[in-house]
Amino acid sequence: MTGSQGWLRRGCAGFVGMAWVLAGIAAASAVPVAQAPPTIKDPQVSYTAALQAAVLARWQVPASVRAGDMCAIKLTLLPGGEVFSATVQPGCEFDVQGREALLAAVRQASPLPYRGHEAVFQRETVVRFVRPVAPAPIAPIKPPAQFQEHLLQVRAIEAQPLDEEARCRAYPDLPGSEWPEGAGKARCLLLRAPILSLDDIDTQLGTSKGAADLDRRFRALMQAHYDDPAQREQIFIAYSIFDADPKAERVARRWLEQSPGSAFARMALGDAYARQGWKARGTQWASETPDAQMERMGSLFQRAVPLLAEALEKEARLSPACEQLAAIGRMSSDQLQRWAMGECLKVDAQSFFVLEEVMTQAEPRWGGSADAMRAAAALIAARAQQSPVLLTLTAVPIGYEADMADDWSEIVPDTVAASLKAPNAGYMARAGRGMYAQGDRWRGLAYVSQALRFHPGDDDELALRAEILLELGDAEWALRDAQRAAAVAPASGRRHYLLARVARRALGEREARAPLLQAMEDADTRERAYELYCQTYSMLGELAAAEACTQALVAEFPRNAEGWRMMAWVRGVQDDPAQALAVEQFMKYQDLDRWPHHARDLERYRRLKSAQP
Repeated sequence: MTGSQGWLRRGCAGFVGMAWVLAGIAAASAVPVAQAPPTIKDPQVSYTAALQAAVLARWQVPASVRAGDMCAIKLTLLPGGEVFSATVQPGCEFDVQGREALLAAVRQASPLPYRGHEAVFQRETVVRFVRPVAPAPIAPIKPPAQFQEHLLQVRAIEAQPLDEEARCRAYPDLPGSEWPEGAGKARCLLLRAPILSLDDIDTQLGTSKGAADLDRRFRALMQAHYDDPAQREQIFIAYSIFDADPKAERVARRWLEQSPGSAFARMALGDAYARQGWKARGTQWASETPDAQMERMGSLFQRAVPLLAEALEKEARLSPACEQLAAIGRMSSDQLQRWAMGECLKVDAQSFFVLEEVMTQAEPRWGGSADAMRAAAALIAARAQQSPVLLTLTAVPIGYEADMADDWSEIVPDTVAASLKAPNAGYMARAGRGMYAQGDRWRGLAYVSQALRFHPGDDDELALRAEILLELGDAEWALRDAQRAAAVAPASGRRHYLLARVARRALGEREARAPLLQAMEDADTRERAYELYCQTYSMLGELAAAEACTQALVAEFPRNAEGWRMMAWVRGVQDDPAQALAVEQFMKYQDLDRWPHHARDLERYRRLKSAQP
C-alpha cells in the first residue's frame, strides 16, 4: 500500500462505524423519472459479490476485529464451488482470533456460489473482507410517569391482532380528556366493517334471488339504524364500499339491472357516481382546480343526482341518499343543498353523517361563518345526550381557525382544547403533530395514537407515529406503523423510504432493501433511497456489491457527495488507486446543509491531505 492510499483508506474507515446515521437524512434534490434499480452488471463483480455474501452470512465476527479493518483471503476452488484451500494474505489487519473466525466461515460456506458464474469461475481468486457493522443498539426510552401507564396500555393493544372497531374500543381515553362517559367507545362504532364487501355483493348477485336478498338486507339495516343504537350509522358504512373504483360502479349497475325498482340499488349506483365526481374534482381549492376537473365532476354529479333523488323518493328514510345530495349541492347548487338537507333533518336529525354535513356547510370556506359553526355545534350538542358519537362534531368550531394555520407548533393550544372537549381525531392528530414540532415527543405520541384510534388507516399519522417511535428507540412498534403506512399508500416513495429506515433499525440491512427499491421507483425519493440502498451493502461488508452500487449511484447523481464518500471507503479497503478521485469528488460536492454528518469526515480529509508532502 502506498503512503497516500494508506492515509486515505484510514481516513475513510470511520464511515463504517457511523454510516447508520444516514437513516435520518430527510431531504434530497429533485430527480428525473425513476429508472431501474441498481444491479451488478459486470459478471466478475457479481461473482465476487456472491462469494463475499456467502462467507459473510456465516462469519461470527469477534469483538477484537475493528470497524474498517480489512483482510484478504486467497481461495483455491474446485469446479462446483468446493473450497480446496483458503489462505490469509499478507497485510491482513485482523488479529489471530479474527483470522481464524474468517477462515472458519469460509469452510462453513463451502461449496461457494458456482452455478450461473461458470463463465468467470477461477480456480484461484482473492477476496477481501471488512468487518460488517450494525447500528449501535438504542434502548427504548421510558415514558415519563404521567404517560407511562397510558402508553403501555396503548402499545399492548396495538400489538394485538384486533379489527379496527375492537382495537378502538380497547383503547384508554386520552389523558386529561373531558369526554362524557362512553363517548370514545361510541365513536368506535364508526369503524365497524361494512356488512358486505363488493365481492360479496357481486357473488350474491350471481344467485337466483341475490338482488332480492340484498334489498331485504339493506332495508333491515336501514331500519336498524333508527331502532338499534348498536347498529346506528351502519347503513352509511354499508354504502362506503361503493367508492370511485370502476368495479363499484359495475357491481351497483348489475344490482340495479336485476332489481330495477330498488331504492337501495339506485342509492348504490348514485353513490358510486358521486364518489367518482368527488375524486375527479380533487382536493385543491376551487380557484386552483383546472376547469376540466370541474367539468368532469359536474358530469358525474349529473348522473348521480337523479338516482339518489329517486332512491330517496322510494325510501324517505334512506338518509345516505339525502346526505350525499346535500354534499353535491354544497359544491354545485344552493337549491339542491337546502332541499336535500331539509329532507335529511326531517327523518334523521340524530345521524352523525347528516350532522357532520350540517357542520361542514357552516364552515366559512363553504359560505358559512364562525357564528354559524357555533350555532351548529350548539344544535349538535343538544342531541349528543342521546347519541354520544355526535360530541366529535362539537369540537369543530374550536379548532377550525387552527386548521388553517401553516405552523403546526403554533396551533397546539387550540387543537389541544378541541381534543380534550371531544374525541375528534383530526384535532388530536394536529395537536400531536404540533407537539412533535415543539420537541414534546411523549405528549405527541399520546395524541397521535389517540387520533389513530379513530382514524387507523391514516398513513400520515401512521408515518408520524413511526418517526416518533423511532426517535424514542421503539423500533418494533415503529415497524408495525411503517408497514401499515406503506400498505395504505403503496405508491408513495416517502412511505417506503420510512419503512426502510425503520426496518434497518428493527430487522437489519438486508430487510431494508425491498422497501428501498420501492422508494426508488418514486422520483421524489429515488436519490436518497439509492444512498441507503448502497449503504446496506457497505454496512454488511459486501464490498463488490457496494462498489457496483455506488458507481451506479454517482453515475446517475454525479453531485451526490454521500455516494462519493461511500465509493472512497469501499475503494480504500480494496487498495484501489481510484480512491483518491472519489475523495476529491466528495470534497468537491459536499454540502453540510444537506449532509450535516459529513462535517467530521470533511475535516479529517482536509487534515490528512494537508499533512501530505
